[in-house]
Amino acid sequence: MEKFTLALSTIKMALKRGLKQYAFEFESAYCLYRLGKFLSALNLIERAKIDSRLKVLRGQILYRLEKFDEAIEIFDNHIKT
Repeated sequence: MEKFTLALSTIKMALKRGLKQYAFEFESAYCLYRLGKFLSALNLIERAKIDSRLKVLRGQILYRLEKFDEAIEIFDNHIKT
């Protein structure tokens, strides 16, 4: 868990130095997910430009939040594409 906290801190420092948030959306959301901060991760994903990695991560988060129907819909759509 320390590694994900450190990674998140490193990302925040990079953002303060002028790097763009969109470059770290997946990494930030994944760290929050691994730290058990599911709602924070989901909020970040909702604001992000969605790509396939973020869609799958969103499905995993919804699954952890026991929103199974929404998670299944995401995974089904991902499989079809």
